[in-house]
Amino acid sequence: MRLSKFVALVWLGLISWHASAIQGINLIQSQAHWIDQSGQAVIEQVTQSPFEPFQHLLAKGYSKHPIWIKVSYKKAASEVKRAIPNKEDLVLRILPTYLDDVTLYQRVGQRWVSSSTGDRYPFADRDNQNTALSFNLHPQAEDVFYLRLQTTSTSLMSLEVVTQKHFSQLEGRRDTLLGIYFGSLIILMLISTTIGWLSKQIHWRLFALFEFAELIYVSSFTGYMPRFILPNHPLVMDLLFGIFVITHIFTGVLFHRSLLKNLLNQKIINRTFNFVTVLYLSLYAIYLFYDRQFALSSSLLLMMPCTLIFAYVALFIYVKKPKIPNGPAVAFVYSALVFSILFAVAPPLGLINGVEISLYASLLNGFAFSILMFILLVSDLRYQERQLIELEKRALISNQEIASQRAENERQSKFMAMLSHELKTPLAVIKLAVDSGLKNNRYESHANKAITDLNQIIDRSVQMSRLDQGSYEIQKTEVNLGELLQSLLGEQAHRFELDMPSDLKIQSDSFLVQIILGNLIENALKYSKEESVISIEFKKSDEQVIMTISNLPNIAGMPASDVVFDKFYRSSNAHHISGSGLGLYLVKALAEMLNGSITYQPKSGWVKFILCLPK
Repeated sequence: MRLSKFVALVWLGLISWHASAIQGINLIQSQAHWIDQSGQAVIEQVTQSPFEPFQHLLAKGYSKHPIWIKVSYKKAASEVKRAIPNKEDLVLRILPTYLDDVTLYQRVGQRWVSSSTGDRYPFADRDNQNTALSFNLHPQAEDVFYLRLQTTSTSLMSLEVVTQKHFSQLEGRRDTLLGIYFGSLIILMLISTTIGWLSKQIHWRLFALFEFAELIYVSSFTGYMPRFILPNHPLVMDLLFGIFVITHIFTGVLFHRSLLKNLLNQKIINRTFNFVTVLYLSLYAIYLFYDRQFALSSSLLLMMPCTLIFAYVALFIYVKKPKIPNGPAVAFVYSALVFSILFAVAPPLGLINGVEISLYASLLNGFAFSILMFILLVSDLRYQERQLIELEKRALISNQEIASQRAENERQSKFMAMLSHELKTPLAVIKLAVDSGLKNNRYESHANKAITDLNQIIDRSVQMSRLDQGSYEIQKTEVNLGELLQSLLGEQAHRFELDMPSDLKIQSDSFLVQIILGNLIENALKYSKEESVISIEFKKSDEQVIMTISNLPNIAGMPASDVVFDKFYRSSNAHHISGSGLGLYLVKALAEMLNGSITYQPKSGWVKFILCLPK
């Protein structure tokens, strides 16, 4: 960021230095213009035409008609006599360099002498081998001359009559200034290309593309490309210049489209940029196949919707204060861009007359945009780095919390194992005592049932703990469902109505299958009417075994379908019945561990569960 600010200050200082060098050198006394509506006027007619004076800069927009300029100049002013050793070293310097065709008419005696220059003429044919367009003024000519300008680009022109010495000085200073400009663009392009490549952020890559387009545009705008790259192909260079103009603006539109979509992502902004993008693509076809001047003027006019969007973005951030990184900086940059673009576009469109610096308005705008956006993007990158560091800190804390939770789970698991051991031992002693001391006592069955219930609660708590931690490894063996079912029914076999094929076997984990079937049987016994029949039906297919267990509900009623398999769920009417609310939760979880399923499908007042296990 400091480097960008330093470059900006140095470059602006050099502009002031260059501008101050022009003061007191220009020998022009007056200048005026006349538009040839017919396009056929000759010099004799032009001298009799009504000319309109103008100051500083000719700014007539995109004119389809030739424009004549009348210039009166000083041949030997007293303040520059020492700088003019003779009358042969006066030069007419013309900017910008992209004007198509400029013809100079000088009156020497009784005849008019003409010569032409412009970017449609080979560079070698110019009077001076410098970047700026120029004419050597005839020493015997009158102190009034005429210029005929015909161009498809904007009719923006600055004229200076200077000595050959001052002409060389001005060109040298201009070359120095533009050399720093090119160097700055190349540095920004290389840095942004590197960042875009490493970060893979599309707006950084588009910014690098814009810097490249800016470099190509400025090279052709300032005359360096036709001077050094295509000196003998002026018509090709003239065609390419228009394409560079459109591409330069178009890449800027693409960059802003990507950046603002990333920052705000508002429909009005996205749709406006999408619309402008389509129009810019059509300008290439218009330029190449229809009307070059219309395409070039439209490329500037299409910046107006973008300028309105920039103003909207700045106002929106100032008023709404959305949560975006570097919001005030973004608002400032887009506010500055609004005025910068208007300053750059108004003179070429002929909306204002402008001054000499208006010739470089597009360069100033591009440079200011590059510096401001680079600073903004670097700030955004630093903000992202800070956010990434914050996320890494949070991730570290989260990992520590996970490790702490895992340790807590292990402690709970050890506690459950200890609880199971510590409780089962005295329960066994109690049961032994009950069996020996309460024989034939009416409390014997109740005591045994209470002990059995407590054992079951402990077993299910342990099973749930192991299930939640995922610490159980499935071990498949051959499971005989008939034998397993008979062992589980035990003394209650008389209450069950069985319908199952003989010798029904599956390949599964016998321990988990035993828990599943045991919980389903216990659930049916616990929540069915006393001495009512419980139905168990087995069916098999090619891939699985399907078990249906049905019972009539007791006072606990029908379970709720949406929560019947939830952990700790118990019916509101079942609190007088011993239980943990873990049985069906374990059934569902263990069935899914075995790649099976369990569903609850009540039918005609019957509680009905359907278990599917793979064979």
